[in-house]
Amino acid sequence: DLPELGGADKLRALGKDVEVLVSFEGH
Repeated sequence: DLPELGGADKLRALGKDVEVLVSFEGH
């Protein structure tokens, strides 16, 4: 598999974590 795909998965996971943290701080 291409490393880029793995990196994209990690970025997606991090992106979700960031969204959760931002939403949490928003409240």
